Amino acid sequence: MRAAILCLLAVLLTLAPLTGCRCSKAPAVAELVKMDGTVERDFAGHERNWSPAAPGARFQMGDGIRAAAASHATLALAGEARLLVSPGGSIRFLPHGPLGYLVLDVEVGEAVLETSGQRVRVSSSFGQVVIDPQSRVVMERSDKALSYSVELGKITLGEEGPSAVEVGAGQGISVELGGVILEPVALGSAAVASTSAAASATLPPPPQEIVATTRGNGAQHRVPGVQAWQPLPAGESRLAPGTGVRVTGKTQVSIQRGEAHAELTQGEFVIGLPGGTLVQASGPVRLSASGSAVTVPGGVIVPKGSADTTAEIELGADQSARVRVLLGAVELRGARTDEARGGETGTLSAKGEVEITGRAPSPANLVINGGDSCTVHDPTPPTVVGFRLGGRCPKGAIVEVSGQSFASQEEPATAPFAIGSLPYRVRCLTRKGPDPTPVAKGTVVVVRDSGQKTIASYAAPSSHVNTDGRRYTVLYQNQLPQVSIGWATAPAATSFTLVLTGPLNKKVTSGSAQASFPSGSLPEGTYQVYFEAAMDPPRRSRSTTIALRFDNATPTATIAGPLEVEPGAKVPVTGTALPGWRVYLGDQELPLDPQQRFAGEAESPTDGAALPIRFEHPTRGTHYYLRRTIRR
Repeated sequence: MRAAILCLLAVLLTLAPLTGCRCSKAPAVAELVKMDGTVERDFAGHERNWSPAAPGARFQMGDGIRAAAASHATLALAGEARLLVSPGGSIRFLPHGPLGYLVLDVEVGEAVLETSGQRVRVSSSFGQVVIDPQSRVVMERSDKALSYSVELGKITLGEEGPSAVEVGAGQGISVELGGVILEPVALGSAAVASTSAAASATLPPPPQEIVATTRGNGAQHRVPGVQAWQPLPAGESRLAPGTGVRVTGKTQVSIQRGEAHAELTQGEFVIGLPGGTLVQASGPVRLSASGSAVTVPGGVIVPKGSADTTAEIELGADQSARVRVLLGAVELRGARTDEARGGETGTLSAKGEVEITGRAPSPANLVINGGDSCTVHDPTPPTVVGFRLGGRCPKGAIVEVSGQSFASQEEPATAPFAIGSLPYRVRCLTRKGPDPTPVAKGTVVVVRDSGQKTIASYAAPSSHVNTDGRRYTVLYQNQLPQVSIGWATAPAATSFTLVLTGPLNKKVTSGSAQASFPSGSLPEGTYQVYFEAAMDPPRRSRSTTIALRFDNATPTATIAGPLEVEPGAKVPVTGTALPGWRVYLGDQELPLDPQQRFAGEAESPTDGAALPIRFEHPTRGTHYYLRRTIRR
């Protein structure tokens, strides 16, 4: 007997939050866990005295909550249930009600109640309703009626027993004040008639047929209201709304409802919710979806815009959803709402936190043609470089650089370039992801250079190389270097022959292990060199590599003027260039006087881009000197 009393006491304590108790220390019946926009609350005894609400706010009997237009609120209830307040909606937890019931009224607008593994009993001014586990019910208030639209699961209206009215997934029902229950109707027929024209409403259209195509033998399904899992055979099947689907191994299940489509692999799902959600995922899963909403633990993922929108959603063991958008745009609705676009990846944590990665920076500091290579002299790198693609990627593109990818939906496609020589590739976006074949590729060299350094001397540099087996790289700036080659440990011999192979093949014989090449006699490139000593037996030095390279990092010009310019201002551009270089402001070439000086005027950009001064050389390529616009 004592054990029974203790058990009953425990049950009463568990249900205390849902009873009509209103003592000052009564447990909360709900907690605000997510919000988007403006959400307000009031307190029992001070009704309509609204004040701002914040996540973590707790509600007791008699308290109210409302969401402004374009705002949402999510409340956590007992048994892992959730109550979602729609834009413009208002909810009040009533101060009195039957034991074991969640006592509330939808005062204005609509609210959505989602249950997890337990039933939820709700009591309101319109009577009582029992909502089954794993259900989703939309409650909409009109003037004199409360409508229930069952999108998933089942509800029972009235006292449980023979007189109760059951409403299953895909059906709606309306209850008038005084407890008058009208007949259930399929969602999509005219909303239940009411004596008041203001109480009538149009429910959502009837659910479309759900077709599952199974490839493999590792899939199971569970019809609504049944706990046992049954095999889902390979091939095509018709499934009822609210059906559970479990996929294991390498099996794949394709779900189609009208234009909405999802590919399911390795996970557990609930499919076919008429309210717009195509798939509700639970557990570690991977799926791809287009055309309909997907519910995950942290919120909802909603494809936007074109039917071409395609995304892969991977649900991790921590219940966070990683959304890789292949094409189009997807909205992530959690504690806040953000949009992930083609080529980007969005993460929606189990707590509703949203993060977007892979988005290209904007605006571009410098715009060049896709496929071009150049050197950028920037006083404040990294440099955001944009690539013109000539309309070759109408649905967007990604730029791959430094092991990362940056997605742009429109031209120019941009990416940040740090100091150094960085190759890049540009790929167009398709429904299957980035096209494997790049539409453009090249190399961008970024140098921290203001252009105010003195340019290199016109004299040719001089370098000495020892044939010791190592690799020597000789950089030059304007003129090809003078190169001398020696064998420091050469033996005594009557003569020595230098053997040189590469862009120039040559043998030079002399009485010493030394050879010199004046500027311009060795073309740019990579050479192999060694000495042969005329002796018995013959001896030779170690083969040594010499690479002659133009130094792209060295200044090719000196430019006068400030490092930053006012947006839209007329900017005088003057300076000195090395021989052989041509100078451009946009498409206008600036003439050089006999001292290699140039002068011109340009209007600085107003869109955040830098003012580029372009230098071109027939063999040295293209260099840009940037003048940054001042940010306001």
